[in-house]
Amino acid sequence: STKSQKQACNFTLIIDSKMRLQLHLEAQHLANIAGWFKGYSDPYAKVQLLNTEIASKTEYIKNCLDPKWVTPIYLDCDVDLEEHDVLVEIFDHSGDHSGKEDPNYDSDQDEYMAKKKFDLKPLIDQALINQVEGCADAEETFKFDDGDGSLKVHVALTEKTDEKVEFQFRGIGIRNVEKGIFGLGRSDPYFEIAKKYHRPMKGKPYVQPVFRSEVKKNHLNPLWDRATIDLEHLCDNNRNMTLVITVYDGPEDKTFLSQTFTRVPIGCVEIECSDVAQNVTKEKGKGNGDTTNALKLKRKDSDNFHVGNLVILEWKDKNGKTDDEEK
Repeated sequence: STKSQKQACNFTLIIDSKMRLQLHLEAQHLANIAGWFKGYSDPYAKVQLLNTEIASKTEYIKNCLDPKWVTPIYLDCDVDLEEHDVLVEIFDHSGDHSGKEDPNYDSDQDEYMAKKKFDLKPLIDQALINQVEGCADAEETFKFDDGDGSLKVHVALTEKTDEKVEFQFRGIGIRNVEKGIFGLGRSDPYFEIAKKYHRPMKGKPYVQPVFRSEVKKNHLNPLWDRATIDLEHLCDNNRNMTLVITVYDGPEDKTFLSQTFTRVPIGCVEIECSDVAQNVTKEKGKGNGDTTNALKLKRKDSDNFHVGNLVILEWKDKNGKTDDEEK
């Protein structure tokens, strides 16, 4: 009931009978409809809360049949409704296959891949139950109504804020996992930031990617672009939330038939969101190669196997204050 839902919320989630939901989507085993000699499909998802004007879409992922989209979908739902029907449709992005911005791109030319209609209400109820553990989230996997594959939907109950974090990372001495012919190959690293939902009663946490960097080709000391992310998206406005930062080896940008998007992990590190600022490089005079406060990347299957350094060049609120200064 609405009354019991309100009692379950021990922080502000319901405003004017509206509950704010943050959705993340993941698809598996999509059919490749790119066509001969065109590589793989570049899928993205369109999401609509039925019987409303609320609609949004994810980013597209180039050459990928098992996409984990990082773009959040925000829905403001009426808590008094018995059902919250959502339609998710998957399309193949028809723009330039090289990944560059295409000025002639027309979304009407994107080919349909699959769809799923489902009721969000059971997921919302489960998220409210899980909130007792401190994580107001839930997920479920559905088979598509048509087309191949399945759709995983992760829902978190959040609250809108205007806070943002600006950051920039660099890798130093990243382990080469792509030796290539005659040992001349180099890894093509990119990184992901994910937030970790601890669920003691379930015994297994849920890790949700929220940011994915660009790929740096053939580089073991990559300098990734500066980026900005909403605090709501990064950590559900909870600065004590654990972040998992993972460096992966990505595909080459261009090959004859285009390589499928890969997620080959090189190493990762876990850290509380509030602690990241404490690891920002202090020796500015040494340039962005200083590893004094660098985070140590470890292989997932071994806490003792060092596979590189992650240098935090910048991590601050958009107002210019770091987490350290706020403390």
